[in-house]
Amino acid sequence: MSPQIEGTIAKLLALTQRDQQRCWFNALNPSSDFLPLDDRGYVIWSGGGETLSLQQTITQPAGNYDYGGLTARLKLVWWADRARLFVDGEFKQEGDLFDSSCRLLLAEGWQPGQTVEVRLDLTSPNHDRGGLMKAQLIWENEAQPQACPHWLGEQLTILHRYLQRFCPEKLEALGSLLQPLAALDCSDRGQLEAEIIKINEGLEHVAPEIKQRTFHLLGHGHLDLAWLWPVKETWGVGEATFRSVINLQRGFPELTFGHTSPVLYQWIKHHRPPLWKTIKQAVEQGQWELLAGMWVEPDTNLVAGESLARQLLYGQRFYLEEFGQLSLVGWLPDSFGFSAQLPQLLTQAGIDYFVSGKLQWGDGKPFPHGVCWWESPDGSRVLMVQSPPNVAGVMDTDAIAMANYWLDWEGQTGLKEMIWLPGVGDHGGGPPGIWC
Repeated sequence: MSPQIEGTIAKLLALTQRDQQRCWFNALNPSSDFLPLDDRGYVIWSGGGETLSLQQTITQPAGNYDYGGLTARLKLVWWADRARLFVDGEFKQEGDLFDSSCRLLLAEGWQPGQTVEVRLDLTSPNHDRGGLMKAQLIWENEAQPQACPHWLGEQLTILHRYLQRFCPEKLEALGSLLQPLAALDCSDRGQLEAEIIKINEGLEHVAPEIKQRTFHLLGHGHLDLAWLWPVKETWGVGEATFRSVINLQRGFPELTFGHTSPVLYQWIKHHRPPLWKTIKQAVEQGQWELLAGMWVEPDTNLVAGESLARQLLYGQRFYLEEFGQLSLVGWLPDSFGFSAQLPQLLTQAGIDYFVSGKLQWGDGKPFPHGVCWWESPDGSRVLMVQSPPNVAGVMDTDAIAMANYWLDWEGQTGLKEMIWLPGVGDHGGGPPGIWC
């Protein structure tokens, strides 16, 4: 049954969704070949503030599907200090490292045979190479978004993978639900959309228990305090990240954000008092979580034990004096390795939990535990949780990526609750508004 289901999913996704990453050429050299992609599927160019101008022509796919009247958008994700986006030569919007994704409007009411010229002017960060990570074309029925073929295709992708892993006996029921799609003529969009809506309504009856799973979302914007940029830039990036989050929380009060490094909070307190006051209010209201309890996110292998003790002493003391609370979570997402004595030091500082994603980076056998007790030689222990894998500095809210993580997490731990950390990181950033 699975091959037929997979074929139906692929057919639905292909109707109104198309990968455009391989279609870019250099706008300053229109006769050039398409730009190559690296092994991750990214367009990459040199760092140091270099600008790359990308261009491509958007057309509708071949076939008999009726795209007339639909809204065409291009979903983009970039790693650039500045992004300027143009449609048919007209400037439409801009972004940067903080605002690093969009759903660029190409056309409302698509006309048969229509073409659209898209140009991106992307400037790489001073500290890193630039990258265009995603360019996905979608056509949407904005009046009935749940009637879009790719919408159903994504729901089916998630449900199918869940059933394969946990409830294979229900695959036949899913196949039966999808049977009407096999005989439908895709040129009759109205009939297809009506059937899609009907199937969407029936999906929850195939596996109602799927609703028992819960994602806990915590906005995050990891910031390396000392890496490829001067300290002055660190303070500016930290301030910009915090301001971005505060502004988002005004429009999305349910957004919870977490950040580490009391040294950064101290700088905000001394140099940006109004912002500091707002952050303290967000902490009091439960919109902002104080993470780590360490002065910075340190290396824990090369330094002496006294250095780690002082990290915890200064960090927790600052949290207690300024916020009236200690951090309960040792949060070191990007430190390269962890001393065996760390649980002993963490527990002495009032910390019960440890979170890191760095164990996902090993080049050998994968670390086998998503959750485990981590014990020091003296018997002190903390509950260790692996955060979701994030090797590109960006963790978005793509439904299929989240579902893949959930399925692996539940399969490995048996737990039906998991954490997700939407945000742009390494050079700060936090969650962009479009994800909210």
